[in-house]
Amino acid sequence: MERINPPRIITPYNRVNEEYKLLRVLGEGGFGKCYEAKKGNGQVFAIKVLSKLKLRGKESTKERITNEIKIHKAMNHPNIVSFYDYFEDINFVYIVMELCENKTLADMLRKRRFLTEAEVRYYMLQILDACNYMHQNMMIHRDLKLANLFLSADMRVKIGDFGLTAKLNLMGDKKTSMCGTVDYMAPEIIGRIGHSFEVDLWSIGVIMYIMLYGIPPFHKNRHSQIFRSIRGGHFGFPTSVNNCVSKEAKALIQSILNRNPNQRPTINEIFNHDFFKTGFTPQQIPTSALTVAPNFDNFNNFDNFDNFDNFCTNNETTEISDNSNSRSQISLSTVRSSGSSELNGSKMESNGSKSVKIVSQVKPRSTSIIESVYFTCYETFSSLTDTPEKRFNVLKIGCFFIVIIIIIDYFNRY
Repeated sequence: MERINPPRIITPYNRVNEEYKLLRVLGEGGFGKCYEAKKGNGQVFAIKVLSKLKLRGKESTKERITNEIKIHKAMNHPNIVSFYDYFEDINFVYIVMELCENKTLADMLRKRRFLTEAEVRYYMLQILDACNYMHQNMMIHRDLKLANLFLSADMRVKIGDFGLTAKLNLMGDKKTSMCGTVDYMAPEIIGRIGHSFEVDLWSIGVIMYIMLYGIPPFHKNRHSQIFRSIRGGHFGFPTSVNNCVSKEAKALIQSILNRNPNQRPTINEIFNHDFFKTGFTPQQIPTSALTVAPNFDNFNNFDNFDNFDNFCTNNETTEISDNSNSRSQISLSTVRSSGSSELNGSKMESNGSKSVKIVSQVKPRSTSIIESVYFTCYETFSSLTDTPEKRFNVLKIGCFFIVIIIIIDYFNRY
């Protein structure tokens, strides 16, 4: 297939006085790329550029993109990536969105390995508030993961990528399609028994686990093994990676990662969990936290984060959790809407965000070299093979090196 690159200067049809200049590439997917772009007036945006050539004959994908634009355009929440514009030309579809300068939580975890509990509270509250907003407007994201959690210039989290988002018509409706990212899939999606809002909560539980431990709770070598592990509900708390995770954090993860969706806590119940009441939650996070763990010890002025440069340490033990037969005391209640919502033709209003501010110390910790190397290799391989085209390229490179090794060995022998 011939590759066609988008023009460096984009002018929307019938808007001759408006143009965007494409700058650096922010990311790449199976059907196009996302660019940083500057508008003629100096404003900077993120533009997703989708190739019509790659979409040709893929009606389901076209429908997914149309659905993504319709849903994203209607959203209005401080912790959701803002949608600004949509247009197309002969070769490409362009989606103009808010630029999140600090990339994603996945990028942050690659550098940091895992986060402090204070940071986890800070991001969890924002993710939960945005998720609550979507659920109140009858939408299930269905692909919540670290790579879809973007970080703004002020280090606030923003949920993005609504390609798999589904809108329910009635409370109690369920979807049956198998979709999402393997490590974050809920058991009811894998089993195709019908799923609803609870699958987003499961994904949030996985996100919380990875933020604290740096690895997915159910990760195995093969997809079939991951699915078996998820459906069995067995996962561990590897303190050889991080033994500073509190019992409140583990308890919250256990309650969320319950394979029975009817026994997972609601968003309001998660907000009121002890995890958010027994530790410090910062009002903001410094940009230095992208690479270095913040030190919240003995901080009285929480509005000023200028000097965070301490790393942490930990010891090694192992603790296992079996959540397969657990029966949470928290029962599922229907997501209650506290106001009217509209999706067609109008913006949806946010209910505001919750915040908690309680003081405690953050324990020091660090990672083992082996675990760090494992996580780096896992993330690198995942990013290199997330599309069929990339997998084929990796295969070609691997074959090339094998041939080189065989030739070198031949000459060494003879």
